Amino acid sequence: MKRKELYLQLALIGLTVGTFFSAFLTFISPLPIVFAFKKFGKKVAYCLIIATCVLVSLIGGVTYGIAFLVITGLIATVIGLQVWNKSLVKVQELVVKSIFFVFSFYLVASIIFFSFGGQQELSKISQKVDAHIDTLYKSVSIEPSILGLNGKTYTGKEKVKAYLKNNIVSFFVVALLAIIIINVVFLAGFFQESFNRREFFNWHVPYWFIWIPLLCGFIVVMSKGSVLLVFENIFRISLFPYFYQGVAITAFYLARKKLPAFFYVMVIVAVSTFLILPSTVIGFIDHWINFRKPRKISGGLA
Repeated sequence: MKRKELYLQLALIGLTVGTFFSAFLTFISPLPIVFAFKKFGKKVAYCLIIATCVLVSLIGGVTYGIAFLVITGLIATVIGLQVWNKSLVKVQELVVKSIFFVFSFYLVASIIFFSFGGQQELSKISQKVDAHIDTLYKSVSIEPSILGLNGKTYTGKEKVKAYLKNNIVSFFVVALLAIIIINVVFLAGFFQESFNRREFFNWHVPYWFIWIPLLCGFIVVMSKGSVLLVFENIFRISLFPYFYQGVAITAFYLARKKLPAFFYVMVIVAVSTFLILPSTVIGFIDHWINFRKPRKISGGLA
């Protein structure tokens, strides 16, 4: 093997490991703040948010500081305020309320943002993302490509960037949902005495919902242009409940094994972060196979 090829393979391995590690850190970034809410109260948690926001701004710039505040800080605060000073919290209720409050905030913030000329700032952020993608692929000297949900492969930096921009809404929504769920499950695993996990273990997507991803998937395969763009985003989001169901199935079996809290949490977070597709597939086919037999888990594991 030539030295150049060896260096390229090592660079790709390093890039893959680094991407997974950074994704893991991104998903669990609200946890220290949520822990602060749970163990030390609101004042300490708010101070931690402000201090971290300032630190991120100094290291990466004001844009990254604001991004940390409106993503990590917001999610941590929404979850933290619901578990602060409470002796018993229902996991399922915490997930639903957190999703509702976080997305309500983003809806209102988006309306205000675009009402006051936010398009220019959005254009600047888009240019920074383009620069990061260019730097990333230049460092490994490979031609970028990405596989679309319709089975089509997009090759070349410009096509990859266009695809990512066209699907940014669903990527962002799915990432937010994943961060909320992973942090709630993480918290419930470490503070098991303070959480009722029975509804979470037994959670199941309503049977009628299966028609939404099936219909969207059919349209994605058959359509082109703007119709493809819209339904590709809807299809990606519509699959997320099945990912959540797959995580619930994993948690169901881990609870039966009665693993120590640390190993239970690490397995759940690893599955949620690195095995998103298998978790989604398991949740999807659970409609017909029913992996949790009997469906109801015993009260002792709640």
